[in-house]
Amino acid sequence: MPSPAEEIADLTARLKRWGAAYFEIDTPLVPDADYDAAMMRLRALEADHPELQAPDSPTQRVGGAPLSAFETIAHRMPMLSLDNAFSESDLIEFHRRVVERLSASEITYCCEPKLDGVAVSIVYESGLLTQAATRGDGVSGEDITANVRTIRNVPLMLSGDDISPYLEVRGEITIPRSGFEQMNARARLLGQKVFVNPRNAAAGSLRQLDSSVTAKRPLEFTAYSVGVFDGSLPASHDATLRVLAEWGIPISEHMQTVAGIEACEVYYEQMAVKRDALPFDIDGIVFKVNLLEQQERLGFISRAPRWAVARKFPAQEVSTRLLGVDFQVGRTGAITPVARLEPVFVAGVTVSNATLHNIDEIERLSVSDRRYCCGAACRGRDPSNRFGGSRRYCERRWRERAHSLSLAVSSLRCCCGA
Repeated sequence: MPSPAEEIADLTARLKRWGAAYFEIDTPLVPDADYDAAMMRLRALEADHPELQAPDSPTQRVGGAPLSAFETIAHRMPMLSLDNAFSESDLIEFHRRVVERLSASEITYCCEPKLDGVAVSIVYESGLLTQAATRGDGVSGEDITANVRTIRNVPLMLSGDDISPYLEVRGEITIPRSGFEQMNARARLLGQKVFVNPRNAAAGSLRQLDSSVTAKRPLEFTAYSVGVFDGSLPASHDATLRVLAEWGIPISEHMQTVAGIEACEVYYEQMAVKRDALPFDIDGIVFKVNLLEQQERLGFISRAPRWAVARKFPAQEVSTRLLGVDFQVGRTGAITPVARLEPVFVAGVTVSNATLHNIDEIERLSVSDRRYCCGAACRGRDPSNRFGGSRRYCERRWRERAHSLSLAVSSLRCCCGA
């Protein structure tokens, strides 16, 4: 069993690798549920062993570093992420903390779908769009002003009364499912790159150096908050968003204000039922304390506000066909069964392999195609040449290990042919 230091080091390395792939090159390596579980485990370990927390721990960061191809814009107010609630009990615990800090018996929450897109900041000065940036690492982001100007539902000039002289609007840029399917169909026809999911397509579209390419993509913007502003705005979150809508800025038509945490759970269940029928991807619900004065009193922790939480939907489940099981031996001799699957698309990634950890379940299901992989030896290397070549080394290794799997040697065969 690894020590806390070893587990923290392993989780940190994995989260950094997954985060770089997801945020910087738009290629997710694992489903969101796996990333969230690893992040939650790392936070728990760091809470128990604060002396082991590194300054650059993934728990202290938001998103990824800006790409060098774009100019960098510093956010006047950090763009933080949200803490997650994975169950009803997590949501109730969030509510308990809010009530305790505010010494209030009843809290009003604003509920909004958590759009699965790209977080951006758009600045209006005297009603004119002057700047747009990605969230980046939360402190600074990429200057995508030219690209955001091409998005059809983003107003270049606000209209209405009493518009703030300086207004920073924050929101999510997405691609609707129908637009995503049409875009990929056109790409296949032209022999171009096909995107994995709408979120990656949106991110890739915003990172085009040629804004005319972005203009051809079916991007949409939905505002979810206000950052820095001059002048005055309403005293509640929902009223502020409705004022933005009056000025021409799109907001979620599914936003709803409720009283109490029980009503939040009802809204969550209702949206979970509607989820697949929505024209865009969502991966949860965001609940925010509605009164801005209460938000200010609650404040922030290092990476997230205390007045908001994202209640995530359960991990998606799909069925596929098991093609076989390979048994891989690591450098230290540890054996890991790996399922080879008929590729299936789930949670934004295509899955073709899955690590198995329960040999009893493999036996119960009578999986007979057991290909045993001895690792480095299969690639033609016999480090000590003790067995006179890679094939004999391979055969000796898997026969030595067969007894630990409680399997007959005759039922195993190495993937290299031994």
